[in-house]
Amino acid sequence: MIHLVRLSAPGILDRKKAEWTEKFLEKRLTNSKARPDHNKYGHHDIISKLLATSSHKCFYSGEMLKGNYREIDHHIEVDEKPEDAYEWDNLYLSSSNCNDKLPNIDIAVSEVLNPFRNSDDEIENNLYFEDEYILSDSELGKKTIKKYRLDSENLDLKRSKLLHKFKNQLIEIKSNIIKEGRDTYNDEEALKLKRFADKDAPFSLMFRLILKKYNI
Repeated sequence: MIHLVRLSAPGILDRKKAEWTEKFLEKRLTNSKARPDHNKYGHHDIISKLLATSSHKCFYSGEMLKGNYREIDHHIEVDEKPEDAYEWDNLYLSSSNCNDKLPNIDIAVSEVLNPFRNSDDEIENNLYFEDEYILSDSELGKKTIKKYRLDSENLDLKRSKLLHKFKNQLIEIKSNIIKEGRDTYNDEEALKLKRFADKDAPFSLMFRLILKKYNI
């Protein structure tokens, strides 16, 4: 997770949100289990804006989302606030892993980190990594990890593969530093490593913290 700035609502929502919401709430009067139409809140224009907001990454885990491997999460659950089913600020781009989150009855969204509400410093102060494993020493961080399943084996494996690439790059650079009798990274080498922590890169929080550890 990194801090995100939400883009403006797509035009389709500006035009259709009131109509879609009214029809959905009418349906809920006769069927309390009715769900909003995925073809509406998953409209191409909406997905495109969500992807642009996070550089094609899951809002929660930072995993890069490819092809159809993405879902739209209602941050505040539909059963809790059906009137927000088509509310732009309530639509979050999520991997299937994180969308299989714990419900608010178990851990409320007010008790966890939020990529729009919390700054990068706040996120970094509550989450850290040991190799590919995400950890926290705070209740806020622990609940965030638990709610969005950020410590799943699936995410551990994906972080591990990318971490392996980073370590190979680091080993190569350190070898060149020793060979050339230098005591630090040159600009080109630092840039190669910093690319892993770019906001557009997958799992950039993990690499941002690693670079701070190495003073890069």
